[in-house]
Amino acid sequence: MLKNRWFLLIFSLILIMNGLTGFFQLINGVDLAYWEITLKILLFFAGISFFID
Repeated sequence: MLKNRWFLLIFSLILIMNGLTGFFQLINGVDLAYWEITLKILLFFAGISFFID
């Protein structure tokens, strides 16, 4: 299932958008815990790595 290109594309876009919403929340001044910030950054870079793969 992980070899399916459509699945990887959709999954990576979901991860990238989740990471970007975290960045936008930080820019707008939403109080996030440190673990939430770390999770958003990790999800963003995981999405990029899936997208490149």
